[in-house]
This record gives sequence, structure tokens and C-alpha cells, in this order.
Amino acid sequence: MSLAAACVAITSPCPPPFPTHMATCRPQPSTRTASRLPATISPHMTPKPSVRTPDRTAILRIASLALRSNSVEINRLDDHLYRFFRISDPSNPAAFCILKCPPAPNARLLRHEHDRLSTESHALQLLARRKAVPLIQCPGLMDHQATSFTLVGPYAGSLVCDLDTPFSPASRRSLDRNIGQHMRYLNTITNPTFGSLQRPQYRSWARCFAAMLLDVIRDGEDGLVSLPYGEVRNQLKRHWDCLDEVEEARLTVVESPSDGVVFDERTGEVRGLLDYGGSVWADPVFGDYFVRASEGFMEGYGSVDGEGVRTRRLL
Repeated sequence: MSLAAACVAITSPCPPPFPTHMATCRPQPSTRTASRLPATISPHMTPKPSVRTPDRTAILRIASLALRSNSVEINRLDDHLYRFFRISDPSNPAAFCILKCPPAPNARLLRHEHDRLSTESHALQLLARRKAVPLIQCPGLMDHQATSFTLVGPYAGSLVCDLDTPFSPASRRSLDRNIGQHMRYLNTITNPTFGSLQRPQYRSWARCFAAMLLDVIRDGEDGLVSLPYGEVRNQLKRHWDCLDEVEEARLTVVESPSDGVVFDERTGEVRGLLDYGGSVWADPVFGDYFVRASEGFMEGYGSVDGEGVRTRRLL
């Protein structure tokens, strides 16, 4: 069984509904504090860190300054494990910021789902350092408190998940091509070691992959999910040399829903991803987009030929 199949088989429950609310506010000045969350250990071994309540006034003030508006409205974005809120000016909904908060307290997370707020913060800081080469557009990190929230933006465009009408084949291919270019640019950022953005500790991609696979297996065992764990381990041993072919760690967004893209509806240009919290230092073909890669995506990304690459895409 592949790692992807194992991940699909092991799912965590969604958090309970969180009330969507609309708010028009005139934020007042507030001070900002910041903190760092150390690398997360499994919740089965240590208690979850305490979650601080976001300073609503400070967040709205920052968003209002970025959007150049005295009045902003807040809407919940559904279908996300972490709680996502869009902050926008009602008179210009195409410009918005995204507030991301931890999951509901009773949500059980898989091991790789922890610390996504800090991971995204780190990823956006890496991208900000590369703005001297503005080949693509990316949102900025506006504010971050590791156990409380991340505020990202401003974005300028439309979310794919918001569209009322489906893409024409030509429009879909154009967007996929631009997504491929966006991912290719992310992969130009390299690191000497593999692993989490905050604490990459593996000199070998095979060892990093094995550690992540072991976490998936442990999640399955903790959840009493029946999987052919012995066969999973055998497949890892069988393809170890193929994994070891990867010599350089690259910034890779592993989990990126196809509808979690902000783009310009007129030109199809990608303005950023909704979530960079699934980023790791990894083999680029480990990302979700290579599992479902369309012709348009591969046109934009470029060639990734080779027997080893084809094998790693299936793992």
C-alpha cells in the first residue's frame, strides 16, 4: 500500500461547527506580541499547548490597514481542519486577508497536522526573502502568534472554491499551467537537510520519508485502523535506493487542495495558495499536485522525467 493510500485510509474527525459571523468594525490600535511554538510531539505523548484567544481588535486593525478600509467583514471558510476566516472590505471583496486559527479543542489531529500555523509563517518568511526575484505572486505574513493565529495577505483575486460556474477546458488548462509555474518557483528554494521547515534533521530523503511514513503507521495503530503495515514497510525497503536518489531538499507544499488557489479570473494568473501550512523540505514530487498532475500542470511545471521520479510519484 502506498503512503498516499495510507493517509487516505486514516482520517481524523472534523471539528464541530464554528459559528460563521459577519462583523463591520472600526478597529482600534493595539499592541502585538509574538511567540514561537517548539516542534510538536504527538498528542498521545504530551498535552496540547494552550491556545491563546486571538486579539480581535488588533487583527482587524492590521487587516483594515492592509485593505485600506475602515470597515471590514469576517466570514468563515468551511471544509478546513484549522479554522479559516476571510476578512474583506464589502465594497471590494476581491481584496482580502485570511485569518487562520487552531482547530477546535476536541479535534484529534494526526501527527503531521500539528504546528501548521508556525509552518506557514516560516514558509511565507522564506518566500518574502525571495521577492527580489518576483517571478510569482505570493501573499505576505501579516501577523503570527504560534498558538493563537496566523494572518496572511492581502490577496487580490478569487478563490477557486468560490466560483459559481465550472471552468471551461481551456480556462482550466491555463490555470493548471499557472499553478505548475507557481509550484516550480516554490521548489527553487532549497535546504541542505530534509524534514519540517522549522527543524529539518535528515540528510537523506529516504530516512525523512521513512520517518513520516512511520508517523502515518502510528496514527493508524492509535486509531485502531486495520492496514497491511508489514507490506507498507516492505515497500519502503524495496524502494529505498530510489528515494535515496534525491540529493537536495526543496520547499514543497505537500497538501494543497486543487480549489485552494487564489487567481485572477481575467488572466488566470495565480496570486497565491490559500494554505502553505503543509510545507516541508522534501522531494518536490512528494506534493499532492503530482499525484493528480494534469497536462496543464506539467506544462507549467516542466519535465520531471526518469524511472526514479515515476516510482517516487507513486509512493
